[in-house]
Amino acid sequence: MRKASAAMVTVCLLSGLAGILAAQQEPAQIVRVYYMTPKSGMEMQFEDGVKKHMAWHAQKKDTWRWDVRFTETGPRSGEYVAVSAPRTWADWDKPVVTSEEDGQNYLQTMAPYVASWSSILLRVRTDLSRGGEASATPKFSSVTFYHIRYGQAGKFVNSMRQIREALEKTNSPARSTWFQVVASGRNAIFVVSTPRNNWAEFELTGPSPRARVEEVFGRAAADSIYADLDDSVQFTESKITSYRPDLSFVPATPR
Repeated sequence: MRKASAAMVTVCLLSGLAGILAAQQEPAQIVRVYYMTPKSGMEMQFEDGVKKHMAWHAQKKDTWRWDVRFTETGPRSGEYVAVSAPRTWADWDKPVVTSEEDGQNYLQTMAPYVASWSSILLRVRTDLSRGGEASATPKFSSVTFYHIRYGQAGKFVNSMRQIREALEKTNSPARSTWFQVVASGRNAIFVVSTPRNNWAEFELTGPSPRARVEEVFGRAAADSIYADLDDSVQFTESKITSYRPDLSFVPATPR
């Protein structure tokens, strides 16, 4: 019986390992984000330039979606954020509209009204995310950046995976998408975006994530999980963004 039990454990471990390896072999999904701050007093001209630029994408029969969001809160309030749909690294080598063409049109339509801009790449972390198909793009997103202490990324991920497991096992309605910043030039940075359909949804109801972790793992284990989380995070930054459909580009046949 013991040999049979040991064999079953081995099979289970190998099956789990196979699943992990398969997940690692899936192509990474990369999101590109552009942050743009209009020149003071030129917000309307900037928005008009964005509309012209997106109309140009439509004329070029582009099939890549770009969502534009407005930063409602935080130190970067008033900033506009253009977010691509997730794509593989290989996809970025062959966009429908080349970066050279896109850049030239940007210089003509938007650049004269931009005070500053920056860009980051984000890798989607499906192992941390809790998805679910939405019928429409949510009006708001609560976005938090987690800046991780050097060498503590593994501890952070392990804590977040356990929290996610607790949310799953207690059927939490909370949904969120996790990302990891690629080539940031700093210690590891993780980003979580949580959708909200309206302002009322910012008032959280039901058991907290901490309470759900305690329910699944017990008080002592929850203390350990959250202690590891606190130890791994250097600081956080949060903001709320709102979706601007009038400035976004949603192709009729997205690819």
